[in-house]
Amino acid sequence: MSSDTELVAAVRRKLPLWNINGIAEYALFILPEFLNELDNSLKLLRKDREQFIRDLRTIPGLEIVPSQTNFVLCRLPEDSLSAAALKRRLVLRESVLVRDCGYQIMKDADRYLRLAVRTPLRTKP
Repeated sequence: MSSDTELVAAVRRKLPLWNINGIAEYALFILPEFLNELDNSLKLLRKDREQFIRDLRTIPGLEIVPSQTNFVLCRLPEDSLSAAALKRRLVLRESVLVRDCGYQIMKDADRYLRLAVRTPLRTKP
């Protein structure tokens, strides 16, 4: 923190474009050696996400927001528990942790849950 705007500007010019930690920097450095593995992992994530979305769509009244990430945003039905109350129930009764979006600045934020796409248990053939 400084009121010296010239100093602040000089420091910002010296910062990397995206400030990351050493482990992340190393991972980016060796990434070209593992492009096939990365590609296979991303394909598997897409497959798992699409299956997860299909499974979620079987829940009556649950609205699924389209996703290209490793999580899915869902809007709970009006007549259901709030996202915070459902989160609490899932943790206490099922040991399932989800993120409620009540902290977000969006319309009806208390009706939304963010669910992580996880790799399902797979058995070897």
